[in-house]
Amino acid sequence: MVLVAEVASTSAAATHALLAAAAAPVSAAEVRVQDRPGVPGLAGALGERARRDWYYVRVPDAAALLDVLSPTLEARLADSALAGLSTELLVSLWERHMSITIADGQFGAVRRGGPHQRPVSSGGSGLPPDAVAHLVFGCGAAGLEDRFPDAHLGRQRELMQVLFPAQLADLLTFYLPS
Repeated sequence: MVLVAEVASTSAAATHALLAAAAAPVSAAEVRVQDRPGVPGLAGALGERARRDWYYVRVPDAAALLDVLSPTLEARLADSALAGLSTELLVSLWERHMSITIADGQFGAVRRGGPHQRPVSSGGSGLPPDAVAHLVFGCGAAGLEDRFPDAHLGRQRELMQVLFPAQLADLLTFYLPS
């Protein structure tokens, strides 16, 4: 059996040529291709969908991570239709919450707090703690509500989607599922 994983391509034609080359020495039934979102033409070439979340990331201090990411978040905001926005970004993670004052597109310090019982009705977002890695390193804000039934972006949905777009990782690993 041939396992094709971590496919990288810029066109559907290149994807199909790569898969044909991988299948050349064996029958097509002996080729297993791992899903990788965003690769042109790959989704149509796959049979049964494989799991897309093979890697697990634990974020022990989400506030510290947001603080480190602030320059990147500011740049994303500046490059968006929301450039120059002034607002309060509020993200509740059940037992704790984080808030950041954004003034004219500039991020202030990340403030930490305890439980926030009604973040969505306060204009914020409520996320389960294990969704932070998906928010920052995976499906981004746009994919959270589909993955987590208790994820609610609320009225700051557009801002969250600007700050946290989906990310694709080029990850070389030797622990591929078979």
